[in-house]
Amino acid sequence: MRQQLLTLLSVVFCITLFAFFSWHAPGNPVLTFIGLLTSLSIALLCCCLWLRQMFELNNLEKLENLKKRLSLATSTANIGVWEWNILNNTLVWDDSMFAIYGLDKSSFVGVYDAWLNAILPEDRTRAEQELQQSLKNNTDFDTLFHIRRFDKIRFIKACGRVVRDGTGNPVRMVVSLPLI
Repeated sequence: MRQQLLTLLSVVFCITLFAFFSWHAPGNPVLTFIGLLTSLSIALLCCCLWLRQMFELNNLEKLENLKKRLSLATSTANIGVWEWNILNNTLVWDDSMFAIYGLDKSSFVGVYDAWLNAILPEDRTRAEQELQQSLKNNTDFDTLFHIRRFDKIRFIKACGRVVRDGTGNPVRMVVSLPLI
């Protein structure tokens, strides 16, 4: 970061000198003043651009750190998180979801039916109805169901929240599955 700042300052200094001497006219204070303002404006613009870039990089680092912390927390607590994009019917699962369901990432098709079909038939209709009710009534999704994982049955609790657009239509749902 320090090296980048020194590089920026030397570039700004060169640009400033160039702008100043391009406009500098001995004996003409107006052109000299314009040259000074131009060079200072260029220097200020360069500094602002650099600061903006550093701010964006800093925010990306913070976001990456938050992502890592969330991933660590959910995997440690054995909580799976999935997001359903309702508009295009796609699912995004985190790594814990694959572990909970015992599925390989490469075999996951990433659509809503993949989740629904993993639920045992005796729980599937009720879980689907509860999910549809949460979409319709703008309530949180909260259900219990069973899945078959390899040779054993697992009991799952799903808690989710619907995200709506500006007109109130559901656009996505984020669901967490703490393994029971």
